[in-house]
Amino acid sequence: LSKVRRPKGPRIALTSISGGELGICADMCERLHLNLAEFTDATKSAVRRHMGLGELVPVMNPYDAGAGWRPTGFEERLSECLRMLADDPNVDSLIVMQQSQASFDQGQVSYYTTIARAVAQCSKITEKPVIYTSNVAAGFHRGITCHIEEAGLPLLQSMGTALLAVSHMNWYYAQQNKTRPEAGLPDPARVS
Repeated sequence: LSKVRRPKGPRIALTSISGGELGICADMCERLHLNLAEFTDATKSAVRRHMGLGELVPVMNPYDAGAGWRPTGFEERLSECLRMLADDPNVDSLIVMQQSQASFDQGQVSYYTTIARAVAQCSKITEKPVIYTSNVAAGFHRGITCHIEEAGLPLLQSMGTALLAVSHMNWYYAQQNKTRPEAGLPDPARVS
């Protein structure tokens, strides 16, 4: 995580294209005392419009970006959606949890490469830290993750390990500036 821009606080936005995966992530965030930011109404409305979602489709944190998938133009829409989430005034860091296994076939590589390129593009247009992680520790497919590496983003493996690393990062930066209210974050090494 030494590659990441320094977050201004501990509030994270978490996204993936798998709602089920994000449910597990939300539980892990609670256990690790990670602060899932509350998106502003303006961000929710902008994302809903931009991704072509109906008014009844929830836009919450963690955000299931798969709800906005369409066969054409998804990479550009996703990149802008990620930027909207990262630039929400309540968000300090953006974490994108995405499959990137070395075992993927060419069709899967093509689809997930689109997502990796969108993440890399988002990192160029937001000032907030962007972290990319695979949900499993199964090795990376370099055809997917080369875009993340070229953008200079940290590349983490395994949902639990990645979220623990983010918890440590937030705790470390809070300790660097003890005058901030978030300096009271629990030491992640002591979380059971």
